[in-house]
Amino acid sequence: MDRVRNVGRREFIVVAGSVLTRAAALAAGTGASGPSVIMLMRHAEDVGENDFNLSPRGYERAKALPKLFASRLPKPDVIIATRASKSSNRPMETVEPLARELGMSIDNRFRDDDFEILAHDLLTDQRYAGKVVLVCWHHGKMRKLAKALGVGGAPDWPVTQFDHVWVIETKGGRAELKDVHEKLLDGDR
Repeated sequence: MDRVRNVGRREFIVVAGSVLTRAAALAAGTGASGPSVIMLMRHAEDVGENDFNLSPRGYERAKALPKLFASRLPKPDVIIATRASKSSNRPMETVEPLARELGMSIDNRFRDDDFEILAHDLLTDQRYAGKVVLVCWHHGKMRKLAKALGVGGAPDWPVTQFDHVWVIETKGGRAELKDVHEKLLDGDR
C-alpha cells in the first residue's frame, strides 16, 4: 500500500506555486524564468551539530572553495547562505572566502526553515533568471530544498558528508540533480 505523507498547507502552497510557475514559464516559452544552474552545498565541517562556528577543517574547506568554482563548477552569479541563528553561522562562514575572492556579497535573508520561500523566489523572481546560483544550507533541509526546486527523488544528505555539491539543472522541463564530489581536501571522496 502506498504511503501518503501529510504536508502542511504552507509547504503545499509554496511547492505547488513553484511547480505551476515553472510550468507556465515553460509553456509560454520563457523557460529562463529561473536560474540556469542552482548548486546546493552543505556548510563545511563543524565540531558538533550545535557548534556555532566551523571546525579548523571546515575553515580549511571554506578557504579552498574558490578553487572548485574556478575549475570544476561554474562561478556563481549569486551566493545565498542561511541567516545566522543562535546555534549556527556555519553556512555564512563556509562561503565568505568564495564571496571575497569573487568580490560578491552573500544574500543571507533566509532562515534555515525558509527553504520553501527560497525555492519559490529562485524559481519565480526575475533577478535569478539565467543566473548561476550557489546556496549553502544545513544538511537537514537539503532534500526538502531540492524537492521544493522540483527535484524528484533527492536523497537525504548524510550527516557526515561535507564534500559534495548538488548541481540542479532543468532539462526538458524537469529538474535534474547531479552529485559532484568537491575533492578539495585530503580524505575527500
